[in-house]
Amino acid sequence: MKTEKKKPVPTPVVDPDAADRDAMFKLYQERGPMTDVDLERAGISRESQARNAAAVAERIRLSEQVAA
Repeated sequence: MKTEKKKPVPTPVVDPDAADRDAMFKLYQERGPMTDVDLERAGISRESQARNAAAVAERIRLSEQVAA
């Protein structure tokens, strides 16, 4: 009797930028505007900040429009 080979379980794709965008938005909600140094101390690299700043700023603008 042959045993079937186990098929590898696919791991979910995790977008590190999405996690950083969420973290940046939550930090803004908790602490207000932060400098690049503050964000770096919170674990968000400057490269990630550069890639995600525009998306987070748009998310902040939209959340403030909804609140108004």
